[in-house]
Parts: sequence; C-alpha cells; structure tokens
Amino acid sequence: MTSPAMSEFRPDATEQGDTPEGRHTHVTEERPGPSLPGSVVLDIGPGVGAAVIQAPVEMNDLEIEYRAAGDPWNEKHMSVRERQGAGAPRYAAIFAPLPQGVYEFRVRGSAGTEPQLVVAVAEASVTSAAWPDLG
Repeated sequence: MTSPAMSEFRPDATEQGDTPEGRHTHVTEERPGPSLPGSVVLDIGPGVGAAVIQAPVEMNDLEIEYRAAGDPWNEKHMSVRERQGAGAPRYAAIFAPLPQGVYEFRVRGSAGTEPQLVVAVAEASVTSAAWPDLG
C-alpha cells in the first residue's frame, strides 16, 4: 500500500540504479510539500521499527544519510520535511521500516565518515531523536 506522502514523488525519465561502471544514478524528484496531519504511515512490527529525527527549520529540505552502525555510507537518505499537526509546524526526517539495531546519521554529502547522530531502533516502536546543534 502506498501512503499519500509517497505517492507525491514523481520521478522523471531517469531510472535509479547502478550503472555497468559501478556508479550510482539517482532519480530526480520533485520535493513534496509539508506532510499534513495523519499523512505518514509507519511500517513497524516484529523485527522492525522506525526513527524520527527532529531537526531545526534550517534543515528543511536537507537530506540525512543513514547506515547501520559500522557499515559503509551508501547514499541511503531521507529529506527533512515540514510536518504539520497540532501547534506550530515541526521539521523531521522519518526512517522506516528499519531492522532493529543501531543506526548512524549525517547530513548527506558531509566530509569524512563520522556520524553526526547515533540512534538505537527497537522492534515494533518509534525512536525519536533531536538533531544535534548546528552551531
């Protein structure tokens, strides 16, 4: 089942995948607008959970790359988006489903290999973490 938020992505004619030379190609996507209340569905349960990374407004539309702790960075990422709900808008990137374990996060394209945030994800639950100060 496709959630409303996922159906907003409209790839162009470029297909995503690896080229024969081993380079990774990427689909050009239109950035969706803010997530409306009730528009995000998380697939969690036995063996899998989710991570919600709360971020400051300055990170809106930045991509956060993630990996299982100790794995190489491999371009898996999600965008920070405005999330509307009760009260003031919030900004977050949502990662789901993730097999239970420890995950490392950084702004995509960051220099070096060190993560900027480390989060433990438990099965059948949502782990929420705040992005460290940008200063």
